[in-house]
Order: sequence, then C-alpha cells, then structure tokens
Amino acid sequence: MSIEAIFDGVRWVLIAVFAFSIIEKAATLWTRSAAWHPVMLVSRGRRRHATTLMATALVADAATIVLLGLLPSVGAVAASVLLAAYTVLALPIPSTGRGTCRCFWKVLDTRTKPAFLARNAVLAAFTVTVAAQPPSRASVAGVAFGAVLLVGLAALVAGLDAPFRPTKRTDQAQRTRPEDVSELSEATLGAPPQKGGEML
Repeated sequence: MSIEAIFDGVRWVLIAVFAFSIIEKAATLWTRSAAWHPVMLVSRGRRRHATTLMATALVADAATIVLLGLLPSVGAVAASVLLAAYTVLALPIPSTGRGTCRCFWKVLDTRTKPAFLARNAVLAAFTVTVAAQPPSRASVAGVAFGAVLLVGLAALVAGLDAPFRPTKRTDQAQRTRPEDVSELSEATLGAPPQKGGEML
C-alpha cells in the first residue's frame, strides 16, 4: 500500500467521524431533545441555548467535511479545533458507565472517560497526520484502509468500555432510575420530548 493511500485512509476516517457527528446532532434536533443531550445537561446555560449550539455545531461539522474533501490540510486544522472543543465540552460528563456521551453516533459512542479520551486522542493524532501530510488524491485503497482504521478505533472504544457496559439484568434495573448524566429529576427539568412514541 502506498503512503498516499495511508494518508487518504486517515482522511476518510475523519470524514466518517464528522458524518457520524452530523447524524447524531441531526437526530437530536429532529426529536427536539437537544436540551437533553448529555453535553447540554451539564449546565443550565447550555440547556438554555441547546438547540442553537447544536445547530451551529452541525453546520461546523458539515463545513469541516467539505474542507477535508477539498482542502485536506485546512480541513484537518478545522477538525482538530472542533475535536478539542468537543473534548472540553464533554469532559464534565460523569464517567459512570451507565450513560453515554452520545457523540459520533453509535459507532464511536463512549460510556467512560478512558474510552472517551483514548478515542479523541487517536482522532487528534489523525488530524495532525492529515495536516502535516495531506493525501495527494482519493483512492479505493485509501477508502479501504480508512474502513480498517475505523473498525480498529471502534474496537478500541468497545474494549475500553466493555468492563462498564451494563449486563441485561442491570440494564433493566436502570430503566427504573433517571440515567442521564446530571441525574436531575424530570420534576426539575421536564420530561424529554418524544417523537413517534419513542424517546431519543
């Protein structure tokens, strides 16, 4: 495999990751539950402007994908800035193993700080790689290598989270208790909105 294909694969991982981020944000906005997202639950200020903050982040994610496609080195810088911001914003979420960060959709979702930090560290390394040496062209080999990298990253996250994943028995018990990160009651915050009979 050529060095260009390797760099192209790293770039495709970043594109996929920010596509996952867009899916997560779009689904949350669609169900009007932005204020119930774990990142927003950590403070009343975030909850107050949750929809605006999430919509702005979605646009930023989309712009980053475009830049990664057209100007990889510039897109990598934008990706690193967003990744750093998302990391700082999500750090206050308690690492209990019961809830998730609900970031990067279900593929790279995390339950614990070790998985969260490891995943973001790997992604940060990828942004530095693309910024330092952007791929010269897109290739099938690059896409294939990117898929392998993505599967490996998902496996890393799953492996670090595995000891904290609830069993079927504990998961059923947790359904009777509030599970979101701040553990504020529905009486305080109001119930999460529902769409189509299902809660996000």
